[in-house]
Amino acid sequence: MKTIKIIESLLTSGALSSGGLRGCGSTEMEKLFHHFGCVIPKEYADFMQIGGLSIGNLFIGTDIYYPRVLGLKSEASELMAENGVGELLAKNAIVFSLHQGYEVNYMIPGSPDPVVWQYVEGAEKCVLGCASFSEFLEEAIRAHLKENGTLD
Repeated sequence: MKTIKIIESLLTSGALSSGGLRGCGSTEMEKLFHHFGCVIPKEYADFMQIGGLSIGNLFIGTDIYYPRVLGLKSEASELMAENGVGELLAKNAIVFSLHQGYEVNYMIPGSPDPVVWQYVEGAEKCVLGCASFSEFLEEAIRAHLKENGTLD
């Protein structure tokens, strides 16, 4: 519900036109459920259904959209192996973002709006990135709007 309200506020404020918003259809959502092998957290599922293909120019330089998201867990594991820290991801981790090949964001399913964990290249461990997925989305939007003024 939070994700839906966040996107609605972008449309209402004019920061994003509806033409810049492309969500995943039922086929893509089925592939996501199959790929992750679990119940996808509600806020993340809402994000993918509303803007899982694109949200204007938000997340330029970040692999977060479908279908790239399907390969992110293996890329994250490779990054961690290259950095000599082994496999830090839980088996059920949903890796939903890889920024510029050095910053991994993931969540562990179990709540509708789970905590976001982060690994940054060179680190020895993962750290808390955001208190929730919806907070991650709000922070990304806020930073983007501050720099660019719009998502279109």
